[in-house]
Amino acid sequence: MHKYWAKKPFNIIREYIKEYTEKNDIILDPFCGSGVTISEAIKTGRKCIGNDLNPVATFITKNMIKPINISDFEDEFKKIKSDLKSKINNLYKFTCQCDNEVYASHTIWEENEPKQIRYQCESCGKVKKDLSSNEKEKIMNQQEIEPPYWVPKDELIVNSRINVKEGDKVSDLFTNRNLAALSMLWNRINNIEDEDIRESFKFVFTSSVHQASRLVFVINRNGKKQVGSWVAGYWTPDEFFEVNAWRNFKNGYEKVLRGKQKIVEEKKIKKLDQFENNEFSEHDDEIKFVETFEDLQSKSKKSCLLTQKDATDLSYIPNEKIDYIFTDPPYGDSHPYFEISMLWGSWLDLELDFEKEIVVSDSNERDKDINDYEKRLKKSLKEMSRVLKKGGLATIAFNNIGSKEWNIFLEAYKNAGFRFVDIHSIKDSAGSVKQDSRSNSLKGHFLITLKKAEPRNSLHSESEESVIANLARRILEKEGALDTHHLYNKLIIKLIEKDIKNETGFDLLEIFKRNFKKRDGKWNIEQ
Repeated sequence: MHKYWAKKPFNIIREYIKEYTEKNDIILDPFCGSGVTISEAIKTGRKCIGNDLNPVATFITKNMIKPINISDFEDEFKKIKSDLKSKINNLYKFTCQCDNEVYASHTIWEENEPKQIRYQCESCGKVKKDLSSNEKEKIMNQQEIEPPYWVPKDELIVNSRINVKEGDKVSDLFTNRNLAALSMLWNRINNIEDEDIRESFKFVFTSSVHQASRLVFVINRNGKKQVGSWVAGYWTPDEFFEVNAWRNFKNGYEKVLRGKQKIVEEKKIKKLDQFENNEFSEHDDEIKFVETFEDLQSKSKKSCLLTQKDATDLSYIPNEKIDYIFTDPPYGDSHPYFEISMLWGSWLDLELDFEKEIVVSDSNERDKDINDYEKRLKKSLKEMSRVLKKGGLATIAFNNIGSKEWNIFLEAYKNAGFRFVDIHSIKDSAGSVKQDSRSNSLKGHFLITLKKAEPRNSLHSESEESVIANLARRILEKEGALDTHHLYNKLIIKLIEKDIKNETGFDLLEIFKRNFKKRDGKWNIEQ
């Protein structure tokens, strides 16, 4: 229903929850993101705490899992459609070559000039045409349109990593035509009387607003130009699709509607199963949102506490009360979550606490280096250890091939009193926003299960390059030639299993280069 970064496959999370917990156990995710862990905890009859410092994350999580009245949701969309569809579509009105009136679904821009429109002509069946000089002029004149209602004009944080320059604003990410249409939609949504339905349509809006921006790039496939979805960062390509704002909002609504309908269908199927097994309870499927940890303890299963707190201070949870943790903390500089959340957060008018974010940012405006990241990650893992029951398990996702980040993570969990239990590598969720192609990004994640135990006095003493190279060599001897991604995956698993810390800070890629040969994109043992 909603994009977010680094989402994990729900079915894998569900299996971990079922393996390591019982019904009514309390599950914590201190970095809940879009709420996949929380959703699966609820579906499996567990209590849960979803925590994230990012208010965009807790907004998405709540709207992802909360039940809504489908009929009321559909009725409100019909009213919005009646009020705005024609007004918005008039911004994209053109005449087909057969003289029939049409509305552009997409406009292709090249180097800040409209070149072509896509549409569906009911008269002649034509689907696209190149723009005439007059039509181009019409669209360019629409760039002078002032949005009739409020739009966010927050300045983005300057960061070349995510393509933000000095003075760039959220409003700059949209054409003026789309910005005007979006302002109509946002104003209409904010005037919905029913709070639950209003919040659900805000969720629809944020689930689709990025697809109405300049960030939608053009992909050439077999000679055909197709839409490419927004990725992390604010890269505006020279050639982009401007998607009709009404069409885009409608697609977002239908996506959320399908998701909510699926939840209702799953509940019906489950109730039928419960009837057959004489396990039915009329209120068994109701999610109970609570305000405090004490309320969570006292309520039955499917109670959920959503909090917007700093993961380095979980003081609202007493010591040793959590049965299991499944979480996905930040991976150094892999995702500057708060900075790239501003596209959504600014529309929602949310305050983001950039100071307390656990991240490494390339922005010169932020004092977010590897040392700040290390300090905060260590504190958060200590808090996880404090609230987890003795002998309790925590499964933590991690993804970074930088030696510093891995060393920080390994030392942090050991100093917090965790000991290694198990590790698996998984691919990214198909529905996630793909991370950029920088060299420190793996094509997947590790799920590392840890156990709360008494801390040991020392780390493994073996940390020389020769030890790491020998492990990699044994992997290649056993597996044959491997590409960088697969060799990294298998090597990191071995390093964690053997408790080896790369204390000298060698870059693993450099170790590969010094010790092996690369042929046809794969590493081979040097002869």
